[in-house]
Amino acid sequence: MNDETFSDIYYDGYDHYYLDGDILKNKKLNVMLVEMGHKEDKYFEVTTEGNYIISKYY
Repeated sequence: MNDETFSDIYYDGYDHYYLDGDILKNKKLNVMLVEMGHKEDKYFEVTTEGNYIISKYY
């Protein structure tokens, strides 16, 4: 299925992060923040409402 309205960041659980979407259609720019220097790096989706940790996509 090809959903042209989908616009999001997702993680496949195997070290791959995907930034998907069409900014011209959805009026949304996907931005990812990487926080390094801890035991493990942390990955966040950045939005106007705040930063949200990206978890595995099922």
